[in-house]
Amino acid sequence: MIDKRTYIFAIIIYLISIGFFVLGLTRPIMGTEVFLGLKSSEIYLIDSFEYFYKREEIVLGTILLVFTLILPIAKYLFLAVILFKVSLPSLRWIHHLLEIVNKWAMLDVFIVALLIMTFKFESTLIDNYVMIGTTYFAISIILLMTSSFLVLKINKKKSS
Repeated sequence: MIDKRTYIFAIIIYLISIGFFVLGLTRPIMGTEVFLGLKSSEIYLIDSFEYFYKREEIVLGTILLVFTLILPIAKYLFLAVILFKVSLPSLRWIHHLLEIVNKWAMLDVFIVALLIMTFKFESTLIDNYVMIGTTYFAISIILLMTSSFLVLKINKKKSS
């Protein structure tokens, strides 16, 4: 018998994670001030894709796009199919894909760190700082990983 509380908890964490993911995409991840605040700007996650593509760093821009936007959205969709019991001909391949995507989960964190390090450089004239969008994105990753772990745990119990 599947623990109903674990299942409900997985759904709640999943839904909260989606909220934080959207906040991470819509809130600035970094801020920049030039010479004592004379000019300031905010950088959003979406801006980072443009940043790399404009500088013709296609590989880095694509890696960032895939691991911060496409794979997390795919993971949200796979989990939704499982959590909300969407009827498909065979859910076995979705479970298999979810396990594959889970193996790459820590790459999300690496990409965010890479992005921060790319924009963060020491200068006496320019001050870069992390903003709330980074925190929201990191929380969404942790919650998504937790929800995914619970779903896989539930499925292993069910198949035993």
